[in-house]
Amino acid sequence: MITLLAEWSERLQLPRLNRYGIGAKDFALIVANSRGSSMLTNPIVLTDAEVEEILVERL
Repeated sequence: MITLLAEWSERLQLPRLNRYGIGAKDFALIVANSRGSSMLTNPIVLTDAEVEEILVERL
């Protein structure tokens, strides 16, 4: 699944987070605010570390 998402990201030329001025300094705030209502319907419960890992990969 991870490989498929990476392929889609590349094929669709999805911009990296740093293109929008987001950096590692912003991760704590993003992780802290990632527990909103949209995460309640997520079939996979992500830990804070996993959310941060995703952000690192998209930086």
